[in-house]
Amino acid sequence: MSLSEKIYFFIFSLVGIPAIIYWGNIVWRHPDKFRKTLVFDGGRWFVFYLWAYRIFILLFGLALLFITVMMILDSIGIV
Repeated sequence: MSLSEKIYFFIFSLVGIPAIIYWGNIVWRHPDKFRKTLVFDGGRWFVFYLWAYRIFILLFGLALLFITVMMILDSIGIV
């Protein structure tokens, strides 16, 4: 990974990690607040949207964690 790619990843992480924490907290602990923040009316599909966001947050968080660990290992020369 080149230096510019590491810088881009670091900047993305500065925005991505707080966003995951914020939206993950809303989706998991405050579904009513999540319903209010939806741009469109959830209606009977609200449960689907709720679980889709939960799965997306989990996958995105795990991918970001994996990439961070790989970048650290690459930086210290283990990989």
